[in-house]
Amino acid sequence: MGAYDQEGGVVGRAVFAVLASLVMLASPVTVSGAEDSGAQTGSSASIEGGLVDELTASGSGRFIVEFAGRADLSAAADVNGFVQRGQYVLDTLQATQRSSQTEALALVAATRGAQAESFWLTNVMLVAGDSALANRLSGVAGVTRIRREKVYPLVRPVATRPVILGTPGEPEPGISTIRADEAWADGILGSGVTVANIDTGVEYTHPALVDQYRGNEGAAGFDHDYDWWDPTGICGDTPCDNAGHGSHTMGTMVGGDGPGPFSPDIGVAPEATWIAAKGCEDFGCSEGALISSGQFVLAPTDLAGEDPDPAMRPDIVNNSWGGGPGDEFYLEVVQAWRAAGIVPVFSAGNAGPECGTVGSPGDYTESFSVGATTFDDVIADFSSRGPTLSGDIAPDVSAPGVNVLSSVPGDGYEAFDGTSMAAPHTAGALALVLSARPALAGQIDALTGSLRDTAVDILDEQCGGDADGDPNNVYGDGRIDAFA
Repeated sequence: MGAYDQEGGVVGRAVFAVLASLVMLASPVTVSGAEDSGAQTGSSASIEGGLVDELTASGSGRFIVEFAGRADLSAAADVNGFVQRGQYVLDTLQATQRSSQTEALALVAATRGAQAESFWLTNVMLVAGDSALANRLSGVAGVTRIRREKVYPLVRPVATRPVILGTPGEPEPGISTIRADEAWADGILGSGVTVANIDTGVEYTHPALVDQYRGNEGAAGFDHDYDWWDPTGICGDTPCDNAGHGSHTMGTMVGGDGPGPFSPDIGVAPEATWIAAKGCEDFGCSEGALISSGQFVLAPTDLAGEDPDPAMRPDIVNNSWGGGPGDEFYLEVVQAWRAAGIVPVFSAGNAGPECGTVGSPGDYTESFSVGATTFDDVIADFSSRGPTLSGDIAPDVSAPGVNVLSSVPGDGYEAFDGTSMAAPHTAGALALVLSARPALAGQIDALTGSLRDTAVDILDEQCGGDADGDPNNVYGDGRIDAFA
C-alpha cells in the first residue's frame, strides 16, 4: 500500500475564508484559522490514545472530529422522483451538518494555522491543527470523538500477467463467462445508465473509455464539471490515473464498444456512461479523500466543489478498495447512497483463502460485495471468504477476477488478478440489468436481487452458509449471469 503523508496531504480542494455566517455551510466547507490555539481542560469527548502526544511532538497534524448528530433518511424511499429523492437526502444530511458543526468550525476559524474540511455525508470534520486545538475541540458540545485519520488500501491486484489480446471481434473471457455478450446480441449494452468508481482516477482519453465519459461533449471538447472530482489534488481539474487501478476497473465496467468494431472488448456495459472520483492517492486511500469522493457520488459538484447536484448522481458506484473486517467508518456513506438509490458495489478483498476475511466496507449488510472466480467458475485462492463478524453470509455474489484484461494509462492494456476486477464485472452486469429494466432504478434490493436469483449456483461448505450450501461464504449466491 502506498503510504499517505498526513502532514503533507491535501486538506481540501480549495481553502476559502469563512463567510459571514457559518450557518450557511457549503459542501464541503474548508475553513482556515487566524489566532493561536490555547489549552483545553475538562474535555468531554474522547481523544484517541497517543494522538495528543503525536500532535505535540510533530507540532501539528491531521485528525478526524466526530459529531453526535445522525440524519434520519428512512423517509427517502417514499420520495417520488429521481431528482426529488436525491435532493431530499442531500438536504437532510446538510441540515444535520449545520446543526452539529457550526461551533466547531468557528473554533477552527479562530485558530491561527488551522484548517478544517467539513463533511455532511458522515457528519465529521477533517482538521489540520495542533494538540491544543484537538483538546479544545473535545470540549465542544456534540463532539463525541477525536481520532487519527485512517488510510485504506486499494484491493491491490494479486498478479499482473503478460498481455495477450484476444481475437478481434471476440469479447474478453470474463464478458462471455457472465454472458454479457449475449445481452449485447439482444441490444442490451447499458444505455441510459451511469456508473462511477472511487479509485485512483481514470485516464479519460483512453480509446476504450473516452466515448463513454459523460464529460465528453464531442466536437465541443470536454466539460469535467459534475463528472470528475479529485479531493487529493494530484490530478486537479483534469481526470488522470497515477496508479492504473482506476482505469482498469472502469474499463471492465464500460470499456470498448461491445459488438462494434473496436477491439479489445473489455467492458460489460459499453454503452453506459461513467463519472469518477479520485478517492485514492495511489494504492492507499485517505479517509478524507474517500468521504469527499462519497459526497461527490451522491451529489456531484463543479470542479470547485460547489453547487452539488444530486440529479447528476450515478446509478451504480464501484469500490475496489477496503480494509479489515468490522470497520464501520464508511457505513453512513453506504447507507446514504442506498437512501438516494445508488447501488454500492464493493470488492470482498484479497485476504483468502481463510474464512472470515471479507473486509470493510464489503462486509456491511448494506453493501453488495463480490468475490473472485476463474473463467472456469473456481473460486480464486486469494478471494476473501465470509462469514462477516456479525455472522452474515459474504460475499453476496462472485464474478471473474483472474487474468482480467482491461485498460491502463498510456492507452494500454494489462491483465490483473483480484476481487478488484470481479467487482466491476458485477457493477457492469447491474448496468445491463438496469438498462433492460429501467423501472428498477433506485430499487436496490430488486436490482441486486436479480443478480442473486440468476447467479450460477456453486456449492461450497468450507466456510459455512445456508444449510443447503446456497448461498455460502465462498461464492455467495454464485457466479453472476448477466443474461439469465
